[in-house]
Amino acid sequence: MVVTKSVGQTVRLKTESALFIVMTLSLKKTNAYAPLKPLNPDEVLADYLGPSFTEYRKRFREAESGLRPPAPLHLDVDVLSLCQLSCPMCPSGGAKARFFPGLNRSLSYQSYLLALKQAHFLAVPSIRLGVTGEPLLIKNIDQWVSKAHQAGFIDISLITNGQALDYSMSLRLIKSGLTRLMISIDAVSEDTYAKVRPGGDFKRLINNIELFLEARERLGGPLPLLRLSFVAMKSNILELEQFKEKFSDLADYLTIQSYLDLGAKNNQALEASIADPKNPRNQSYCPDPLTRLALLADQSLFPCCSDFGRLFPVARFPQKSLAQAWNLPQTKFLASNLGRSSRACQMCLKAAGSLN
Repeated sequence: MVVTKSVGQTVRLKTESALFIVMTLSLKKTNAYAPLKPLNPDEVLADYLGPSFTEYRKRFREAESGLRPPAPLHLDVDVLSLCQLSCPMCPSGGAKARFFPGLNRSLSYQSYLLALKQAHFLAVPSIRLGVTGEPLLIKNIDQWVSKAHQAGFIDISLITNGQALDYSMSLRLIKSGLTRLMISIDAVSEDTYAKVRPGGDFKRLINNIELFLEARERLGGPLPLLRLSFVAMKSNILELEQFKEKFSDLADYLTIQSYLDLGAKNNQALEASIADPKNPRNQSYCPDPLTRLALLADQSLFPCCSDFGRLFPVARFPQKSLAQAWNLPQTKFLASNLGRSSRACQMCLKAAGSLN
């Protein structure tokens, strides 16, 4: 089966816990299939993954509304905190890391398998590989994805800069059971890409995306869905509209994300803002502690994928199991206060949305 796509209208879509601008697509099944109406990613995945996915997304929305489930609905796994790029908006970048020193760890495969086993017992429906580092630096990362598929996860995503996404890797990821491939681009021109993603090759990235789409079509599509993203910053904001135009024909959906200022130069201001009751960010709502748990490369656990969470872990794995970490008083506290009290949440909320 071959899948073709055309751009529909721009909508606001709540996916996972962040609000993104998403270009909806009309997905047309060729051969004997009738055209489908414009769908968002959840609708597409529900069509191919069935009622279990629909029920999971329903529970996720309920959790975001304040109904904390007995177990996390999503697990973020930072398989490694290393990256071959040195992006100014990212805490990683190997020895050049600017914000969180010491990000040079890899999660052991044994710890990962143990986490999958525990998540299977808890019936966690969703997992994403990649938080800070570049998952494709792990040469057999497709086997990691396959293990998640075998463990019963419904929605399996992987986030990457795409530099190592050659044709062979694309084929292996498509066959692994991956449901979403998320590639960060943040630019339209080679010059801007060099500024926002130092160390990367823009032409290689575009070629790799085209190779992925070729591989997916060869294997019959339409999964994994391809998400291309753009973090809006001063250095690339003039290319935002061009990004939508250029990549809407390649992606199944696009996301436009706010810049999160992690810079150490702002830590003092961030700390001061926490104590300011007039700060509007102190009244912000964040549903992440109600929905997810992150396992970082240093085996720390935090109910959010924010990099500020690594400063204030609630537990260490496997000293505490995923179930134990989810039910710790400090984890429940973060959920009940929804980011208005803890230092980690306040630093994140204050940093979000700045254009730098």
